[in-house]
Amino acid sequence: MRPRALSLLELVVAVGVFATAFLLLLGVFPTATRAIRQANEYLTASFLAEQELEAVRGLAFEDIANVSPREVTVQTTNRGITADARYTVEVDVDSPPLKPELKKVRVLVSWTRERPRSLELSTYVADY
Repeated sequence: MRPRALSLLELVVAVGVFATAFLLLLGVFPTATRAIRQANEYLTASFLAEQELEAVRGLAFEDIANVSPREVTVQTTNRGITADARYTVEVDVDSPPLKPELKKVRVLVSWTRERPRSLELSTYVADY
């Protein structure tokens, strides 16, 4: 018995299927790269907000007050390319009307990359 050879039509269909699969996979990479970059941006913003909350927790209760927005520049590296990312950090302190021994501290970190984005963390600090 002779081994069965591939016909030209079968070969063209196989190449077409592989080419389609390859092009579909190729389209996933820019989306994945964008998702990784956005995750890194949110991770950096979360780190900055946590850092600010920890600084507030270290203050005496009387010294906890609003902080005017300040700009923080973070150097990022992606695929060997270094760039500066600018974040704005704002601390807002609010005292509930019937609870003078309590302060709500809200940290807002915002940045712009393709479109404006922001991350907000808040906590309560008690005078005890």
